[in-house]
Parts: sequence; C-alpha cells; structure tokens
Amino acid sequence: MNLLQAIILAIIEGLTEFLPVSSTGHMIIGSTLMGIEADRFVKVFTVAIQFGAILSVVVLYWRRFFQNFAFYVRLFVAFLPAVVFGLLLKKQIDALLEEAVATYVGRAAEKLRRQGSLAGAVQVYIRTNPFKEDHPQYQRGLTVPLPEPADDTRLLACAALMGLRRLYKPGYAYQKAGVMLLDLSDAQHTQTALFDTGRGNPALMRVMDRINAHWGRGTLRLAAEGVPASNRDWRMRRGMMSPCYTTRWAELPVVR
Repeated sequence: MNLLQAIILAIIEGLTEFLPVSSTGHMIIGSTLMGIEADRFVKVFTVAIQFGAILSVVVLYWRRFFQNFAFYVRLFVAFLPAVVFGLLLKKQIDALLEEAVATYVGRAAEKLRRQGSLAGAVQVYIRTNPFKEDHPQYQRGLTVPLPEPADDTRLLACAALMGLRRLYKPGYAYQKAGVMLLDLSDAQHTQTALFDTGRGNPALMRVMDRINAHWGRGTLRLAAEGVPASNRDWRMRRGMMSPCYTTRWAELPVVR
C-alpha cells in the first residue's frame, strides 16, 4: 500500500464513519478495488485509522454520552444484533469442526474393531491453511489418554471432542482437522486397569458394525457426526482427484 492509497482509504473512512452502513465494509471494498493486499501492515493501518475515527466521534459528541440513560439503552439495542449473530455463527463453526472430528473417529473405530485392536489414546489436531500467509495461522494437536484401552466409538469420540474443545480458538479460518488412534494393542491380550470399569459396550458396537456393513457406512452413527450424512460442507474437495487405478476395478484405464 502506497501513500496515495492510504490517503484514499482515510477519506473513505472519514466520509462513511457517520453513515448507518459499516465504514469497515467500505474500506474493504475500496482496498479490493485498488488491489491492496491484506497483509499485516494493512490490518494494523485499518485498526489505527478506525480508532482515530471513533475517537473523533467521542470528542465531538462526548456531552451526549452523559445526558440520560436512554442513550445507553439505544446503544445496547444497536449492539445486540451483532452479538446474537456472532454467537450463532460461532456455534455453527464449532458444530462443523465437531462433526468432522466425530465422523473421523467413527471411521477409525470401525477399522479398529475390524482388526481386533484397542486404542489407549486419541490424538486430535486442527490447523489453518499454511498457504494463505495473509491469514492468521494456528496449528495445534493434543493427545488424550484413555483410562483403559477401548474400541467403543462413543468413548473414543468423547475423548476426541474433549481434546478439540481445548484446542479450538475463535478467529481462525480452519482448513483441516484430524484424529489418530495411538497405543494400539490386541483386544484379546490387553492390559486392563486395576479397577476395570468396563464402560465399553461390545454388543452395541457389533450391532452397529453389522448394520453399517449391510446397509452402508453411516447408516447407524453417533448424533455428533451430523444428520444427514450427505450434507457435509466440511468434506474434502476431490474435484481433481486421480483415479484409483490399483484399488478399484471400475477405475482401471481402458485402451480403445
């Protein structure tokens, strides 16, 4: 951003600060039209210039702030919709992340039971897009040990979601989430705790696996995995995925 662009943005901020439409939106549109890249300096500049504009309003109208209580009531009413929509969107974003993690755990637990193993810990991680350097970056992982080795989808999902809630921080555009099952052991020869609570339900898991094997994956699943299973905005984009030449008969190359 050069000096002329900074002056133009300052004029836009000054002219639109007193309009009922957000001056920030006008500055974003102006920056886009002028081709200004949203780097860290531009973000700091935007915060500084908006702070100056707000301060000028306070200097000009400070007497009105102390006239009567009705002013604060109107201010609260004007501020309330932004809070409500922000909280609703935050819950929606949280739900998408939790749905993705719970789905991954469900698939991993199904494979775990199929090979006759138990997991002693669950690792969950989330990250932003490392290729968008102009966006805030965040990448964390957490391993949640289990009291006893388990293959129950409910127990594994509970541990993974607990780890996700400790990792999650608002304000980041998350791109990827994942889970790994650690400390695997044979289900027939496993070391249990002294006070084995037996919280898992093998019979329930067998019923779930049989139903999904007969009617298709995801027919019977945890509520945390979302409903319906086909409507998942977080799914991996595979528009340019290469065919599975070595694992699927239907995708073998055909020579004519």
